[in-house]
This record gives sequence, structure tokens and C-alpha cells, in this order.
Amino acid sequence: MILAAGKGTRMRSPTAKVLHPLAGRPMVRLLLDSLRSIPKFKPVVVIGHDRDQVKAALGAGVETVVQWPARGTGHAVQVARSKIARTSEVVVMPGDAPLITPETIRRMLDLHRRSRALATVLTAEPDDPAAYGRVVMHSDGAVEKIVEAADADPATLTIHRINTGFYVFDSKSLLSVIGKIGSSNKKGEYYLTDAIELLARRGRVMGLNTDDTDEVAGINTQAELARMEGVLQKRLRRKLLECGVQIPHPQEVYLEPDVTVEPTARILPGTHLSGRTVVKSGAVIGPDTFVSDSRIGPRARVWYSVVEGADVGTGVTVGPYAHLRSGARLAENSRIGNFVEVKESTVGRRAKALHLAYLGNATVGDEANIGAGTITCNYDGFKKYPTRIAPRAFIGSNTALVAPVTIGAGAVVGAGSVITRNVPSDSLAIERSPQVIRPGWAKLKRALARRIAGSNRAPGKRKHS
Repeated sequence: MILAAGKGTRMRSPTAKVLHPLAGRPMVRLLLDSLRSIPKFKPVVVIGHDRDQVKAALGAGVETVVQWPARGTGHAVQVARSKIARTSEVVVMPGDAPLITPETIRRMLDLHRRSRALATVLTAEPDDPAAYGRVVMHSDGAVEKIVEAADADPATLTIHRINTGFYVFDSKSLLSVIGKIGSSNKKGEYYLTDAIELLARRGRVMGLNTDDTDEVAGINTQAELARMEGVLQKRLRRKLLECGVQIPHPQEVYLEPDVTVEPTARILPGTHLSGRTVVKSGAVIGPDTFVSDSRIGPRARVWYSVVEGADVGTGVTVGPYAHLRSGARLAENSRIGNFVEVKESTVGRRAKALHLAYLGNATVGDEANIGAGTITCNYDGFKKYPTRIAPRAFIGSNTALVAPVTIGAGAVVGAGSVITRNVPSDSLAIERSPQVIRPGWAKLKRALARRIAGSNRAPGKRKHS
């Protein structure tokens, strides 16, 4: 059960706190996705503020319960009684602490089951306990109670062991006490922590301490969000480095959780890898490159470029300053150079477009050459049409191919042409007006311009001393 009903006033944002992004996705979705490897994972999310948007961000297969108005963590569990009754155990966690690991949750469940506890509390001992609730322990290591910082006396505030907000409960035991907690505290809220004291009077409540305070840190401000982004990025980069990925300047690389990078790939500074991007072994990405939801093949090189929804084949070179858009497919050893844009197009093996070109809805055959300034005119304002360039065709510079049109195998299109009809294989196509030269025309034009300028000049004004 993930508690995600709060507004997050200290974020100073109209967006619900749990919708603020970490590594490209809402923090509550990041939390959900990270825990899906836990056996019998059946998430229930308690929502309240901005509930329609929060529900939409959760994804499929996630049940929700509405808490409105929000009156504390105990109240959140109260409104979800019917969900708790369907299971023997329930893990309760905050939606604003998204870096908890599945391993820690498994450790909690293991301790809870081995000790046959009524509840298990995840604790931590940060350098500064700040406003966290303090965990009061018995001498045998069992939990006696949790005291919220706002209600704690000076002696209790000296305790450094804090409550992280992560619990495992025996469901029947939780249901037996959740209706008995009150709101007689400084905030006037129903605290779930009160259920811990009630259960400790009936049986054993265990505490499990984590040494990694970052994984249980809550996010309440933009500054904390930025810090946790840094923690998550460091975690993602370390995972790749340990697998053999080369990242010479890790602090300058941005990653998202679904990105896959194979060993021996090299990620250079300024690289952003997002979505479900896959980078194969031996590829070099960067510097200053953005890749989203794309596949970068073995030994490919992509630098100073933007790649979105594209498939870059083995040994392909992209950049600098290229833009591959959705549906771009580059075959083995093809080359896409500076200021070339490719969308919904296939570029064949060893084909190249090295300068200032646009390929849209096009099929470019093997070993074809696309000259500088070439564009496929694929859109007439209503529909898009295909351009087919067969293998070994040569398209001269500054050429417009008006789709639908086919350039045959081995054909040559002269520079500066506007091609509107199919070009047969091994043919030469030229479409341009004959060149006209008029000697002395430029000199006469300049003289005429000077005369016109002189006649239009306003009369000068006499200066006064």
C-alpha cells in the first residue's frame, strides 16, 4: 500500500508531490516499477490531491483508494480497510520515498515472517534525525513505540533511530487496531505510528535498520528532489560501470531506469539516454547527444545529435548535429552527417547523406549517395507520400524529390533539380533552366541604384555655430 494522497505544499508547485519526476518518470511510478520484482506484488495506492492525474500516472493493474480529505497516515489506512482484508500481509510505504530497493523490502518481509511479528518497522539512523519520528526500542531489540517529533519530549528527541515510514503488518492485527487510533496530537491527525504502540502491547513488533539513508529519504522540497535525482543518477551509472560500460565522466551523463547499455559501450559527457533505449557493445555515444526510445547497434558512433525512436545499425555513423526522428532505420555502415534529418525512412547499407538533407517517408537503397541540400518533398498539405531511391543512385546537391517518386538503381540526378517524375535505372535526370549570362549587367544595376538613392536623398540642413 503506497500512501500518495498528499499535496506537497513545500514543493511550491501546483503539481501533486508524487507526480514530480525522477529519472524521467513520476516518483510514485518509479517506486511502483522498482518493486514489481517482489513476489505476489499487488499494489494499492491511496490517492487524494490531484487524484485523477495521479491515477493516470500509475499505469495498468494498480488499484486505488481515495482519501479525501487527507487526515494523516492512519486515516489513509482506515479508508483502505477493504483492500487489507483480502491479504495476510500488507506492506505500507510512503509515495514520496521512491528510492527504496526491492532487496530491503524482501529483508523486511523475511524478518517479519521469521519472527512471527505483528508488525515490522524499517528504521534508520541519519546524522540529523530532524523532524522524523523517533523509534523507542526495548532492550531485546523489539519496538516499543514510535513518537512523532512534534509530540516528543527532549529526552525522546535525543534518540537517533528514526521511523522511515515503511512497515510490514499482519493484516488481521492491523485491522484490529486501526479503528482505535485517535487524533489527540499537535497536528490533529490520525497517525499510523500509533498502531505500532497498540500492536506492541499485544505481541512482538520488530525493527529492521537500514544503513542506506538515501533509500528511505522522503522528498518534500524541490531541493530534496534535486538531491535525490543525483542519488538515483549515481546509482544508475554505478550499475552500468560495474557491468563494463565505459563512462569517463559519470557525473555528466543522464540515464533513465529502462535504458540498457551493453559492456564495452562508451558513453561520453553530455549524453542523455532515456526511455527504452538500448546501446549495444562497442557503440560510442556522445558527447552532447540525446537518445530516446532507440536502438544503437554494435560499434555505431553517434555524436552531437538527437535520436528519437530510431534504429541505428551496426557500424553506423551519426552526426555531428543530426536529427533522427521516429521511424528512422539506418542499416549497417550507413552514414548520416551534419544537419541531416531523417524521419520514417530506411537508409540502406553503406548509403550516406552527409550534409544538410531531409529524408522523410523515404527508402534509400544500399550505397546510394544523397548530396548536400537534398530534400524529399513528402507532404502536400494533406497526405504524405513515399520517395524510393534505389541502390547506388547518386542525388546531386540542392535537389528536391517531389513524392511520390522513384529514382532507379545507379541513376544520377543533377544538382539543383526538382524531380517530379520517376527516373529509370542508370539514367541522368536534370531539371533546371538554361544558364543566362548578361555581360555588364551588375555594373549597370549598381549605377542605377546610386542614381535612385541620390534623387531620394533629403536636402541637407545648414549647420549653426
